Amino acid sequence: MNEESILAKRAPFAKHDFWVTGYRDGEFWAAGEFTNQSREEKGGVGDMVARGDWFTSLEPDEEEAQGEAVQKAGPVVWSVFGFTHNPRVEDWPVMPVEIHQMHLRPADFFPSNPALDVPSMRNNMSVLVPCCDNGTAKQEPKTGAVQGVPLSHLQGTGPDVNPKEAGASVK
Repeated sequence: MNEESILAKRAPFAKHDFWVTGYRDGEFWAAGEFTNQSREEKGGVGDMVARGDWFTSLEPDEEEAQGEAVQKAGPVVWSVFGFTHNPRVEDWPVMPVEIHQMHLRPADFFPSNPALDVPSMRNNMSVLVPCCDNGTAKQEPKTGAVQGVPLSHLQGTGPDVNPKEAGASVK
C-alpha cells in the first residue's frame, strides 16, 4: 500500500494485526471515529500509540504536574482482521452478520496448575458411628479411614471379612 494514499492515511491500524494501548473512556474504534468522512486517521490506534501514555490514567504532562505515582490503567488489545467472504443467497442485498472470535489462552503461564495447590482436608463426614451395625463397627477417631471397615458404610466386603459373618446368604 502506498503510504501517501488516502487509504493508508485513513487506516494506519491495518499495518499490524494487534495493537496494545492503555485504556481510556470513549476510545471504541481502532480506526477512530468517522473514518469514511476523513482524509486521515484521527483518534485511532496510531494516535493512541503516538500519544505514548502506556497504561496510565493521566496525560504525560499531568503525571509530571502531580509528582506522584500514577494509577495504571488496564491494557486494551486491538485485534485487526479481514474477511474473505463468499456471499450466500441470504447475504444479498444486505449481509446480516459475520462473526469473528478471538480467544486468549495462556500457554506455560504457570509452572503447574495453581488449582491443584489446595491444602488437603480431612473428610469429617465419613466417621464410623455405632448405629444399626449390630456391634460390628468399631468406634474410631476421625481419621477419614473409612475403607478399613467396609461393613459400617456398606461399601462391600473387604478381603478380611467373611461374607457369612456379614450376613450375606452364601450358597
